[in-house]
Order: sequence, then C-alpha cells, then structure tokens
Amino acid sequence: MPDKAESLYLRELDIEMELLGKRYRGFPSSLVGLGNLYRKQGRLEEILPRGRQALARLEQDLGSDHPSVADSLIIFAQYTEELGNHSEAEALLRRALLIQEKALGPDHPQVTNTLQQLVGVLRASGQEAEAARMIDRMQKIREGHQPQARNP
Repeated sequence: MPDKAESLYLRELDIEMELLGKRYRGFPSSLVGLGNLYRKQGRLEEILPRGRQALARLEQDLGSDHPSVADSLIIFAQYTEELGNHSEAEALLRRALLIQEKALGPDHPQVTNTLQQLVGVLRASGQEAEAARMIDRMQKIREGHQPQARNP
C-alpha cells in the first residue's frame, strides 16, 4: 500500500509542478503528503531534492519576495530541521522572516509564528542568546496586538 501511495503522490506532484506558479501558488500539497509518507518510512531525506526544486520554481514564477515563497520556505525548513540540518533550517526561516516583514510588516502576528519556529531551531543549535532575543521580539509583537481595555 505505501508503494501505491508513493506513486500517486509522485504523479500528483508532477501535475502540481507543471502548474506551479500558475494555478498552484504554494508548496505543492502532494510534496507535503509525500514528505509525511517518507517520514513514516524513515526516508524523509528523499524529499529534499524535490522540495528544493519546488522552491526554485516558486521563486522563478512568483518572485523571491512573494509571501507564498515565505510559506514554502517555512514548510521546507521543518523538513531540514527534522533531519538535523539546523543551519539550513535557520537560513530558510530567516529568509521567510525577511519576506514576511517586507510583505506584512515587522509586527504582523504571522511573523510571530515564524519567530517561534526560529526559536526552536536556534535552541536546537545551542544559540540560546539569539533565541532569547527572538522570544523578546515575539512578546513585544504580541503585546502590541492585545485588545485594549475600554474605559467605562
């Protein structure tokens, strides 16, 4: 059954890659499904070449500063982090963060989600001081988006 699932994901991925940037404007869902299958099979590293190819296509078709590229970088960073490549995951997340800050603004709530993932990567690679700075930044963003109390 896993072989059939893999062949279906690969066929769907071929279709999504053909339409990437035209109809599909984000990391191919079949690639995520294939990544999950490979994770269960202990083969997650096999998703990396296809993921890099999808990222390159998205950047080519949408531009390197498109928010969908940021979202895709975040997904791909999860794979690289899970495989223990903290430096690549950090670089991917920092690129995603720059794109989000440019597109959404530096204090947008979505930025905190990326910062939170970055904190995990920084901690995993022993960068506690940098992780603490990111946590402080997340808290400041969240405090700025708290509803203000009304005066009666």
